[in-house]
Amino acid sequence: MPNRYANLDGNAKISESYTQINDGFTTVQSDIDSHKAAATLDHPDGSVTTAKLAGKAVTQAKLGDKAVGSGQLADAAVGTGQLADGSVTTAKIAGKAVGAAQVADKAIGSGQLADSAVGTTQIAAKAVTQAKLGDAAVGTTQLADGAVTAAKVAADVATQAELDAHVNDTVPHISAAERSKLTGIQTGAEVNQNAFAKVNDVPANAKSDTLTIEGGTGITITTDAANKKVLVTATGTATPGAHASSHITGGTDVIPNVTGSSSGLMSPVDKSKLDGTASAATPSTIMQRDANGRAKIAAPAAADDIARKDTVDAAVAPLTADLADAALESLALVPGQQVVSPTRPAPLRVKSIKGRTLVNLLGRDGGFEAGVPTTWSATYGTMSSETGNVASGAKALRVTLASAAASAATNRFLPADNKCYVFIAMLKCGTNSSMQAVISGNQGTLVTKKDEFAPSFIRFKAASSGVPSITVDGANGQYGYVDGVRLYEITQAEYDAIAGQLADQVAAKYPYVDDVKNVNGVYIRNIPVVGDPDKDQYVFYPDCQLAANMDGSIYDELYTDADGRARVKRRFRTMDLTGEMAWGFAGSPSGYKTFGVSIPAPINDTAFVVKYDGKILGRVLSGAGFSAADQQVISGVYNGTTYNTVSISVSNNDSGWGDSYTPTADEIKAYFNGWVMFNGGAASNSTPDNPANNLYNGSGQKAWARRSGGVGRTWVDGTVSLPMTLAPSFTTYRLQYQLAEAVDEPTRSEGAILLTTGANSLEVGAGAIVRESARPAIVSGAAYIFANNQAYRNQRVIQTYKNSRPSGWTIATRAAGDSGNAAYGLQYAVTDPSNYDPSAVYEVTYLALDVHQIGLPPTQIVAEYAANLRTVADDASKAAVQLARRVSVLENGSAQAKQPQWITPTLLNGTQNFSDGFNAISYMKDALGFVHIKGFAANPSNIAMFRLPPGYRPAKNLVFASTSASSAAGANPLAATINVQANGTVQAAINAQAGFMTLDGIAFQAEL
Repeated sequence: MPNRYANLDGNAKISESYTQINDGFTTVQSDIDSHKAAATLDHPDGSVTTAKLAGKAVTQAKLGDKAVGSGQLADAAVGTGQLADGSVTTAKIAGKAVGAAQVADKAIGSGQLADSAVGTTQIAAKAVTQAKLGDAAVGTTQLADGAVTAAKVAADVATQAELDAHVNDTVPHISAAERSKLTGIQTGAEVNQNAFAKVNDVPANAKSDTLTIEGGTGITITTDAANKKVLVTATGTATPGAHASSHITGGTDVIPNVTGSSSGLMSPVDKSKLDGTASAATPSTIMQRDANGRAKIAAPAAADDIARKDTVDAAVAPLTADLADAALESLALVPGQQVVSPTRPAPLRVKSIKGRTLVNLLGRDGGFEAGVPTTWSATYGTMSSETGNVASGAKALRVTLASAAASAATNRFLPADNKCYVFIAMLKCGTNSSMQAVISGNQGTLVTKKDEFAPSFIRFKAASSGVPSITVDGANGQYGYVDGVRLYEITQAEYDAIAGQLADQVAAKYPYVDDVKNVNGVYIRNIPVVGDPDKDQYVFYPDCQLAANMDGSIYDELYTDADGRARVKRRFRTMDLTGEMAWGFAGSPSGYKTFGVSIPAPINDTAFVVKYDGKILGRVLSGAGFSAADQQVISGVYNGTTYNTVSISVSNNDSGWGDSYTPTADEIKAYFNGWVMFNGGAASNSTPDNPANNLYNGSGQKAWARRSGGVGRTWVDGTVSLPMTLAPSFTTYRLQYQLAEAVDEPTRSEGAILLTTGANSLEVGAGAIVRESARPAIVSGAAYIFANNQAYRNQRVIQTYKNSRPSGWTIATRAAGDSGNAAYGLQYAVTDPSNYDPSAVYEVTYLALDVHQIGLPPTQIVAEYAANLRTVADDASKAAVQLARRVSVLENGSAQAKQPQWITPTLLNGTQNFSDGFNAISYMKDALGFVHIKGFAANPSNIAMFRLPPGYRPAKNLVFASTSASSAAGANPLAATINVQANGTVQAAINAQAGFMTLDGIAFQAEL
């Protein structure tokens, strides 16, 4: 802002322009001083002129208010100069510009008179008049103190003249107020304006020049005209000049380093750390984001470490997987034990069990359970039954040498037809040196072990008949043991597969079975890896009977349905050929007879028939005739004709019928129930073998006997009455064949397995017997189960039940050498006699010791379990739905059971219904398992009126009260009895009469 006092730079700081500003003010003061000392009123710059005075810029009013008072007079502000130049005139004095007031207050006092400011001239000119004196503007006081002197008066006169001249001129005058203002102006002062001479190096270019202050970067300028202020504000956006050194170590305005609680500058150490920042996971450095806004850290190790994405992903992945729709985890379980390790608890679900059938062509003779079979013979040695050294079952064969070598052979089956076979025997040396299986010149694995049984096997193709044999080497009198002998027909593929296998592998693949056995009595057991074996979990399929053809291409399959129930898709049917069936006589060739019975929809030539003694009957193709006894043929549709029958040939020696005798229907039934007919009635005719070949040919006395033990020709229970019950210990003929059409049917199952997290030891096997009826025995002051015969010897007792609930009996293991081991099995259940209720129904579930009598373990069980939490929850939901559905079915079944269906039996031996006005003979079973019989019988048979089927029979023989009469009119009424036997026979007993006999009111609980 340039001016004549200071030429200041508007961009410079005040501190930088201090000298210029000081010089400018010095110049201003000098000008003011000069102005005050000026001889004329007019300012040098013309700001106060005569014209202004003439215009009364200085007026009476201004003088009256002492704008020009004593102070001004005393300091000669209006002095002679003003009077001399006429700026103060007489006219102005006459107008009382200086009046009494001014005199009274000594505005014109002695000082003014003394210096002749008011002198005689002024007085002469009447600048000071009487009037003024009269008003005491100049009074005695002023005269007395010399404030008004002659000189002053003279001066006043002169002044008056000047005033008069001043009044009369045309120059504007000033008022007192204006005068007062002028009085404050220093010498040399110019017109009072907002002006500057020079700011920094910016000079004023004119008296009224303008200086503009502008805010630079970060500076805001705010003017306040009312308060005469200019406000300079730093906004913080400016970049200051270089002054960093003043704020760091050694500077004048040091800013401290930042701390945890105060802001400040960065230390060198922190700077070093900052310089070391990295986006990689570099130890001891500050984390920095990379170009993608990411940063890397090391994998967390401690609980409070930062988690990385991979850490979180790894933690979340199982949860995500748990909630995903995952497939079930599949398992392939094989016989024996295996470990399964799920990641969480999950129920085990059986998906599939396929059938398999083994047909031991040696029947049951290779097990030696009935002693030394008549089909076996020894060469250069002798044979005897052995009970101390067995591989399976309770008995084995002992062969004693009569020379250095001996052999035992069987003629039960002679292989031929160039088919593929495998021949296996379990052998153990006693005192002899070695043993092996031999057939058709083929020698099996040599066995020399004396501490355990070992297998010897041969695979062969029979080009001609060969005799299965066991050779025993040693010395005269030495002996060895034979057990578990089997001969199986196999496929070419199986024949090739076992070529390189060890004897143990082959024996495990083809275990010993009696006659024909399927996959049956299957169990899966979850054994605690550590803990109480009583906590084992089981799944049982005790009656599944899953069969297959020889090569396994057609098979039964067990599966779990949508309701969680076990079902079987059956391609094969297994059934007992009993006397209950409607057998028909077919023919009587020499030496044997043929019989047939209808069966459901078979496929031609697919049958296996097992005789009561375990022999496998020879197969005859459809359309061909029998050529000998012990043959069978099954026919479905042949040459466009539907037969649906199975026929068998029976030797006269087995049946007791001579060639010339045709048996009745009931006599045929008696044969299939285990009874043999002969010509008896005398001491010399007491059995079918006394005399030899004692057949009945139509004359003499009809008599019957049964085989002791069900096989062999030791005879018991001879009778001349036609037996209509199943002979004790008799095993019926059994048929298995392929169905023309598959059927889907439920099968019994029990139990469940919940796999635990971690290792689960799963065992697969066969031989499960579930809830078999038990008959406890009191022995030596305690109640026992398995102290008498059950159906099979046990390997392990799993649970006993009383009235369908666990009984709480103690399960114990017999000591080694206990005679009960051979008779009943390895374990037993026992309780105090006070806990035994003879009226209760007891059952037992166990694993059979003699598995070969029951069935095969499956080759494989396909099972599955939920792989994640979602599938576990889904399975649980499905299980709940399945349970609800099954309960609903059960409830519906119970509702139907409340309206039981009466069943009409086949009446036997001339028994008839009495009349239409009375109940017809019938029976039913209610929802509680009680069987009810009703009806009036005419001509009731004391042999059998009818037979109840399995499931409707009592556990023991029962006797019920009845009434009989000798005529339909009720003549000779008598109290009578009716027997209901455990085998299902219902017969008239005491006081039975032909007129009628009542069966109404008979009721009993069926055997479970």
